[in-house]
Amino acid sequence: MHSISQSMQSHILVVDDEPENRLLLRDILEEDGYSVREACNGLEAIRSIKDAIPTLVLLDVMMPGLDGLEVCRSLKADSETAHVPVILVTAQRQRDERIAGIEAGAQDFLSKPIDIMDLRLRVRNAVRTQTLYNDLEREYTRVTELEKMRDQLVHMIVHDLRSPLQVMGMNLEIVEMEAIGMLDGEDVQALRDVRQTVRSMSKMVDTMLDLSRLESKAMPINKHNTNLGALVSEAAPAIGDDTNPVYLDIPSTEEFDPMATCDGELIKRVIVNLVNNAIDFSPKNEPVVVSILQEAHGHRVTITDSGPGIPPEAQDAIFDKFGQASQDGRKAKASSGIGLAFCKLAIESHGGAIGVQSKVGEGSTFWFELPA
Repeated sequence: MHSISQSMQSHILVVDDEPENRLLLRDILEEDGYSVREACNGLEAIRSIKDAIPTLVLLDVMMPGLDGLEVCRSLKADSETAHVPVILVTAQRQRDERIAGIEAGAQDFLSKPIDIMDLRLRVRNAVRTQTLYNDLEREYTRVTELEKMRDQLVHMIVHDLRSPLQVMGMNLEIVEMEAIGMLDGEDVQALRDVRQTVRSMSKMVDTMLDLSRLESKAMPINKHNTNLGALVSEAAPAIGDDTNPVYLDIPSTEEFDPMATCDGELIKRVIVNLVNNAIDFSPKNEPVVVSILQEAHGHRVTITDSGPGIPPEAQDAIFDKFGQASQDGRKAKASSGIGLAFCKLAIESHGGAIGVQSKVGEGSTFWFELPA
């Protein structure tokens, strides 16, 4: 049954150079509750659509001057009107004419002389499809706005956390220094654990703020000619702990010269993030290997671990903000889900690429490439 509310919300543009054809279509469509506008040629149709975008266009093909196919191509070439469905009205029944209409972007056809039932069914289906499209677009806009509000709120909260965390860290360091000799070993260790937690939170805050700056392209990228081998070696002291050994597989300069134009400090943070991530997911005492490989157009840095691996369906999602992966139904280790997102945006800001190769139960190799 035809929806009256849907009809009243929809307006249709009828384009035909024959007044009697326009009148026939108007009478039928207004009887069904649609709002109808008319245009007597192609140029008038384009002007009318620019004034107010219709729900549907019923477009005669054979018109003097700008014909229906040209009008259809014009609508589909404009991003503001490309989504508007077009039903071509034509006396031509040849296959070539239909193909030309589809190539121009038409969604459907009506043959002359007009069959009223056929007209009503095709218009109803086109309007219903367009209404669903409009609803989906509104919902997408709403969700996008909510995500933007969420990101702004998170950014504000994280920014406000930075100063108190710095104060806490400095005061804990002073207390720890004064406590040595006054407290027993367990109490001193407890202070150290708290200070380490505050330090980890401060790093998380910095990463969140930098992630936001990378997303908005407000992060300054200071590129210089940098030796990736030296960069990996410099990053090594900041990597992990004594739990898992980290092996650096860096070829000698005689084999190749691993030079890249990049922001050394930013790429160093990417290396530290990826290696610490590998250590977190590796069994105790299993090594993590960092390698540099020469590629056709640049260099590839790989970080290989012996962890549980990542299922194929999760390998893209882990690079999304707050994205995490579980292994074989097991709960993922505690993670903020921002480290890999930061790495992805940092590498892409250099015109590079990042990814992972992994099989469940066989470990993972995270990699990133930078242009030479």
